[in-house]
Amino acid sequence: LVFNRPVFHDTALTNRIGFVGEWWSDEYAMNITIKDFFSQYSSSKRYKILLKLFDIDENKLISSISKGEKKKVQILVNLIKRKDIYIFDEATESLDLISRKLLLEFLKKECIKHNCIIIYSTHIFDYMEKWCSHVLYLSNGSVTFFSDIHTIKNVKNYTSLAEYIFDTMMKEIKERDNIDNVDGSKEEGEYNSEMINIAYQG
Repeated sequence: LVFNRPVFHDTALTNRIGFVGEWWSDEYAMNITIKDFFSQYSSSKRYKILLKLFDIDENKLISSISKGEKKKVQILVNLIKRKDIYIFDEATESLDLISRKLLLEFLKKECIKHNCIIIYSTHIFDYMEKWCSHVLYLSNGSVTFFSDIHTIKNVKNYTSLAEYIFDTMMKEIKERDNIDNVDGSKEEGEYNSEMINIAYQG
């Protein structure tokens, strides 16, 4: 349940939840300009702010832009209307460093001002320590741990979020697969990739 409503059956929730994944469908790579694609929002102040934020040239054809630019358009689709929950699934991997940081700063301000929630799944931890409020670690579909960032930073010998996550992952992998060393000696079982969910809740 989300907002005490069945998320897979209640279509009304679509307007309250934004999702950005790794993949941008070819059906949106149409031979029209970004400006035409967002024509109904041309007078929207929020639209103009986001165009400037991502340095998007709205006169370009969607079919001609790069992977990183398409990702910006996809993110814009989900941000053009304010949502209560934003879900980003490895959504910023094709963004340049500046665009990624500007997006995270925008989202944090959005949370603080409008009390929304962001779930940000990633394997990239740059800037995360200053940005997130909570960390959720999933392994094989199960929650391995969930903690607020301040508790994590107070762990003995803490150096960085990336190192903390690495140590946690290696401990879990060794226990699960009977690995004695990082090089994989005495390995039994199969390594399955883990996903880290970074969240910010204002």
